[in-house]
Amino acid sequence: MRVISFVNKKGGAGKSTSVCALALYWVERARKRVAVQDMELDGGSSSFVEHIGHPNLAHYEDGDTYDYVLIDTQGGASDAELAEVERSSDLVVIPLLLAPLDVAKAVETAAKLHRPERARLLLNQTRANTTAWRDRARVLDAVPVAPLESHLTRRTAYANLLVDGWSALSREALTELEALAWEVS
Repeated sequence: MRVISFVNKKGGAGKSTSVCALALYWVERARKRVAVQDMELDGGSSSFVEHIGHPNLAHYEDGDTYDYVLIDTQGGASDAELAEVERSSDLVVIPLLLAPLDVAKAVETAAKLHRPERARLLLNQTRANTTAWRDRARVLDAVPVAPLESHLTRRTAYANLLVDGWSALSREALTELEALAWEVS
């Protein structure tokens, strides 16, 4: 069982959507058994698990057997919550939007990690034809965590999958998810 947590002290960085998209990819495309542990109070990823109702996708239950457990943390998680999640995870993923406040929160999140070598940045909601994308190397140097090679582009398919499930994903979105799934496996 591989445990992957998605953390960022900032809300709106794409933690829940990334968890849901990756979980859906693994259960649909790779036929894996995936559990989601949602630490948010109003539980976007918990609602997704219930809404999709896939037999290989479940809420995390201690003692059950899964191929992957994806932990969705809340924005503004306490340092103690982050430490607990980090201890229980094989990999910590920090979704990062290429915007000044998001970078500052990713730096703050990374600074709280006890083992940053087990963490990776996920560039999220990227737009390739922007100044931010062209200057991303400078941004990535500011965060003391190695970036993933894969990234998720800003696509309506990711938002739509929360309601429509697998059918909402475009070929381009599937290609991105396949690269991400392979890299974090």
